[in-house]
Amino acid sequence: MKKTFCRRISRCVCTAMAAVLLFGISAQAAPLVSPQEIGMDAASLVEPKGEELKYYFRIYNGKWQYRIWSVTYGRWVTDWIDFE
Repeated sequence: MKKTFCRRISRCVCTAMAAVLLFGISAQAAPLVSPQEIGMDAASLVEPKGEELKYYFRIYNGKWQYRIWSVTYGRWVTDWIDFE
């Protein structure tokens, strides 16, 4: 039973591969559409945004410190910095 199942699968795979090789797959690129044709302003397509930062504060050994977290990249930007 296992052999017949494997044979059927291999026949299906071979048939699919032969069909692709014989008939080929053709693809065409979609026509380019300008932003004006769909009613958009070209300047509204790209909106540059600055990095979003979040400040964290603490008191360590009697001194205020702060550290900056990058919300955009999900990592610390600085180590703990003492207020002077």
